[in-house]
Parts: sequence; structure tokens; C-alpha cells
Amino acid sequence: MIDRREFLRLTGASTAMLALSGTLAACGSNNVTSSDAQLLVDESRGALQTLLSSQELTQLPRYIRGAKAVLIAPELLRGGFIFGGRGGNALMLVRLADGNWSYPAFYGIGGGSFGLQIGGQVSQLVLTIMTDKGLRAVEQSSFTVGADLTGALFTLGAGVGASTGLNTNADMYAFSQNKGLFAGGTLDGTVISEDQGRNDAYYGFGTAARTIFLGQRSNPGADQLRNLMPR
Repeated sequence: MIDRREFLRLTGASTAMLALSGTLAACGSNNVTSSDAQLLVDESRGALQTLLSSQELTQLPRYIRGAKAVLIAPELLRGGFIFGGRGGNALMLVRLADGNWSYPAFYGIGGGSFGLQIGGQVSQLVLTIMTDKGLRAVEQSSFTVGADLTGALFTLGAGVGASTGLNTNADMYAFSQNKGLFAGGTLDGTVISEDQGRNDAYYGFGTAARTIFLGQRSNPGADQLRNLMPR
């Protein structure tokens, strides 16, 4: 996982942000163990449970039930002044032909943005991919929000309740619980890339995300997460 204090120290000065995209590219690592991967699975299950139980994100279960794929980031770090950046580790599950969820494939999140931004943010994030276009994008080893697919961001406390209609035509929706201050943020430019190191550690060497999404890999350590996913 990214060291939070180091990330926020780097993003506290605009000059440091010039090198941020390279720093975030290192979110995924080949030097991980199966225990490291299992920790991310467990943290993702905890984050999903938190967001599913939120009284302010009551539409999240419905959107997961209608999703073709779901990405969970238990700790997405973001911060900056003028220059902004984001980074974290995540996993993704894809709906199988029988309606069940695949075992999770591991991903890294990175990217930078430029604009009037202040403060720092730590988020639990769930992305629901709703369209065939979105599914085709996530089946690639890397995709970019705003280029390969469009996204709409809804945060806890932002009025996304049972009576709120999410009537946009986005390929995906992002539901987030934020901790800290961030102004002027956007998902555009976020790059989500396959974390081959964690996939190898959890399922065996040479395991691609697409293989997992075809239902050809399993790990009982992720069964509780799969059972928690609304169907």
C-alpha cells in the first residue's frame, strides 16, 4: 500500500506534483506476496461493507446488481495544490454468464490532473461499470476514465439517497466515502491498470485479469467478498 504520510507530504507542494504520475505508477508491484494480496481483498471487503451500509448511498446495492463489473479501492489517496494526483490499489470483479461474480483481479490506480485544487483526500471507492463499452474497456490491461469510458462521481453525504435519480449516461458510477478536504476534483485522467504482481501472487504466475474474469481462477480467500456482492 502507498505510505499515506509520504503521499501527502509530496502532494503538499506543487513542484513535487510534477513527478507524481511516476510515483503513482508504482502502486502495483511485483514484490508482493499472497498475504499482501489477501490483505487487499480483506480491506476491500471492509470498504464495500461500509459503503453498502451507508444511509446516504442507498442506491449503491441497486447499481452493483445492475453492473457488469465492479472495482473496489479500499484506500484511494489524493491531494495537491494546483497540481493534483491520485493513487491506490484496487480489485475488480466481473459478472459471469451465470449471474455470479468472478473472483477478483488486482489493479492499480494512478493519474494526475491540473486545476484549482486544495487539500488532501483519503477515499473508499466503489466503481460500478454499467455498459458494454465500459466492460470492453476494463477487459484491457489498462484504461483511462474520460478517454476509454465516461464516469460520474457521487460522494457520501452528497445527497445520493433513495429518492435521487442518477440519470446520466455514464459508462460507470463512482461511489465514495471521503475523509479530508478536496475541492475541484474530477475522475477524468484516472488510469486503472492491471496489477500483474498481485494477480500472480494470489492465483499463480502468469495469471492475467482476463483469465480470472472468464472464471478460470479461484481462491477461497475471496469467497466472503464475493458473497457480500449484491446479485
